Amino acid sequence: VIEELNGLMFYPVQYEGEESSKNVFYTGAAPNQQAIPAVDYLMNDIGAKRWVLAGTDYVYPRTTNKILKAYLKAKGVKDKDIMVNYTPFGHSDWQSIVADIKKFGSTGKKTAVVSTINGDVNILLSGGSTPGPIYRSLDRKCQDISKLRIGLVDERFVHPKDKDSNERLLRSCFNSRDEREYNIVGMVKNRDDESENLDLIKPLYAPFIRQTDIAILGMGGDGHFASIFPNDPKSDIAKSTSAIDLYATKSPNEPKRRITCSLELIANAGIIYLLISGEHKLSVLKDMDKNLPIHNLLRRRDDIKIFYLTT
Repeated sequence: VIEELNGLMFYPVQYEGEESSKNVFYTGAAPNQQAIPAVDYLMNDIGAKRWVLAGTDYVYPRTTNKILKAYLKAKGVKDKDIMVNYTPFGHSDWQSIVADIKKFGSTGKKTAVVSTINGDVNILLSGGSTPGPIYRSLDRKCQDISKLRIGLVDERFVHPKDKDSNERLLRSCFNSRDEREYNIVGMVKNRDDESENLDLIKPLYAPFIRQTDIAILGMGGDGHFASIFPNDPKSDIAKSTSAIDLYATKSPNEPKRRITCSLELIANAGIIYLLISGEHKLSVLKDMDKNLPIHNLLRRRDDIKIFYLTT
């Protein structure tokens, strides 16, 4: 399309090479500019004799490793001294792969690992009516969802199809309009037992506990964020704990039973966006002397990106 319309595209990330277009500025490195110099260094300066080519299962790692394997063989490396391994997006069980690499490298020969593994993007999203249009816009613009894992900042302890469910809201916004399937991780798996439900969902939220890249938050008129409320002893625990974890809390409004990420889990996100609307919420946000939950978060993270929505 770019060539047909004589457009101009800047491609800012590494790519596998093997193509060139006068309409594209390739500002990232191809394998001969990045991976092969790394192999030369490992081979000549470090003395590596065995090679592990580990990548995520998609075009860039497969093409790069094909080039590297041919390059290594041209340098005299035998097939038995090259291990190639691919993992799907979202892979989390690395123990067996690490064990295989350690076994491969235990022969006495110096072993190098060349990794083209790409991680997922973990996003925590809030419910409520305010961010709905933003989520729908993200749904329209997001082209590659294979790397995207969406979790909830908090949830009401209701059935996922209940009208008050945040999970239901997200699924209505990210509606897989072309039959794509988003990886949305809910927070309610057992409606009968609050404690058992927490035990069930904590393993599902392990990727977010390890690393959350982006968190999008809202704020209530009482200064709460997520489901961390003022004047709630359970929320005080979720607010003050140093644990990166999930907690059951109690809202002053129905439905009262809630599940929330702890303040520390949210504060550890790479980027935090706070969306607020209305003059009352803005005045609450500015009044730091009230020491409400949102103020605790702002003191914990002074780089939160705040957006005041006027419509």
